[in-house]
Amino acid sequence: MKTLKIIANILLILTGINAIAAGYSFISDPTGSGLGITVDYLKHAPFSNFLIPGIVLFTVVGLGALFTAYVSLTGRKFWPIMFLGYGAVLSGWIIIQYIMLQAFHPLQAVFFSIGLFLTVVGRLQVSRK
Repeated sequence: MKTLKIIANILLILTGINAIAAGYSFISDPTGSGLGITVDYLKHAPFSNFLIPGIVLFTVVGLGALFTAYVSLTGRKFWPIMFLGYGAVLSGWIIIQYIMLQAFHPLQAVFFSIGLFLTVVGRLQVSRK
């Protein structure tokens, strides 16, 4: 279990850094051109630009990942619940993203898998107690 927790924390930190960077880019330039995409991706979404998705990506996905890693790395007893919750949030974010964009990118599969992995690691630890 220790190895799974280490891998999970590495994934949380990388996910957090990635989401904060992408979220900041969307907040700074809501057109998405900073990340090489256009608002055309949002034609099926309730947004006209990437500002709101960028704020959610930065705060919920990015800061949420780093906070979850912090909870785990500082030995808080509730880290398995945080893994469960954050894993569900990340997987949910990807599902909502796919529904709204109606487009698939391989990174969506990667981050969805990370969310599932975190959920499983959290659930395994909860079951052990």
